[in-house]
Amino acid sequence: MLVVHVPARSGKPAKVNIPDDDTLHGLQKLVGGWIEIVRPRLLPRDWVMIVDDEGKLKDYKVNALGTILYHSPWDTINGDIVLVREDMVPDEDGYMVPDLVGLTEEEAEDCINRFIPKALSLA
Repeated sequence: MLVVHVPARSGKPAKVNIPDDDTLHGLQKLVGGWIEIVRPRLLPRDWVMIVDDEGKLKDYKVNALGTILYHSPWDTINGDIVLVREDMVPDEDGYMVPDLVGLTEEEAEDCINRFIPKALSLA
C-alpha cells in the first residue's frame, strides 16, 4: 500500500510502500505505536490521517503539517503522520465496509506537490 509519511521532526513528506500483507504493523511502525484514524479537514473527503493513538501522552513533538491539515482551533497532532485514502470495499460476506486503501502514484504526487503546499499556504 502506497502512503505519504510525514515525520514530525523534519515535516518533509515522503512516499512509502507498506507490504499489503503487513499493513497494520507497517502503519504502526511509521507512527510509532497504536494507530488512530483522524479525518483532516484540509484534505479531500476520502483521505484520512493515521496518527499514534498516544502521541500526546508519549510527549511526541507537535507535527506542524498534521496540525494544519487537521485544522482544529483547540487540538494538535503529535508525532509522525501517514496520509492515505479510505474507501468502501466488500467484506468476506459481500457487505461494503470502510477500509484503508493505498494511494496511486498520481495521488501521492498530488498530495506532496499540491495538497500539502496549499494547506501550508493557509496557515
